[in-house]
Amino acid sequence: MNCVNYVKKTVCMVLMLAFVLISCLGAFATSENPKKLGILASSIKITDTKVEYIEYKDDGAYFVEETISGNIITSDFYKISNGEKIHSSQIISSVSGKNVISRETDANGQVTTYSVKGIVSRDTNEKSIVPYAIRTDNYSISLVGKKVTIASAAMAITLVSNYIPTTGAEDIIKKAIVVVAGAVGAGVACLPDYLYVTSVLSMHKSVGKIYYVYDNDYYLDSNKSQLIGHWTFRHRSGH
Repeated sequence: MNCVNYVKKTVCMVLMLAFVLISCLGAFATSENPKKLGILASSIKITDTKVEYIEYKDDGAYFVEETISGNIITSDFYKISNGEKIHSSQIISSVSGKNVISRETDANGQVTTYSVKGIVSRDTNEKSIVPYAIRTDNYSISLVGKKVTIASAAMAITLVSNYIPTTGAEDIIKKAIVVVAGAVGAGVACLPDYLYVTSVLSMHKSVGKIYYVYDNDYYLDSNKSQLIGHWTFRHRSGH
């Protein structure tokens, strides 16, 4: 099944937005009065079609509202000033091949286009010793982009993972931000530098039919001691 087409179909079926943000070095600014930088884990709110959160930047706090409609992500940024939300910019993201193309419009109407993508570094690809398994892949995903959001990060992970739909990526990202935010003790974490993945492909036979199963484990660290999410996808061979 074509990966991009599969991603588009799964995005259309998103019922819950739960996104994970991981591994942020420098969660605090190095000024005399340190600022908390990143996304406030406790602010993440989820509905059937949206995810909302507060993100702290160098110039203050922003309320972010992201909406998924089909294969389009619309991200609106509001500067929080004296208790009011002032719309400052909008990013519209869509799938193009293995990339997420984002088109940002600022408060002055200036438009900037850039891509967000997951870069895969493959460590090993070997036959598995697990019964029924065909092979085991170990790889890492680094997120590259000018202004990555929770939704575009999940989409980028989806495009380079083995059969993981957007809903699965969202859940993995959300779990990670909670873990990291708790670890730094401030409730704030940033978008990921890396995700580390172990993917096992296995084949099963049932009533004359052959099924392929992908079991993906996602970790925060290269030693794979901090498991933050698991996704399993099964599809039948042939028609």
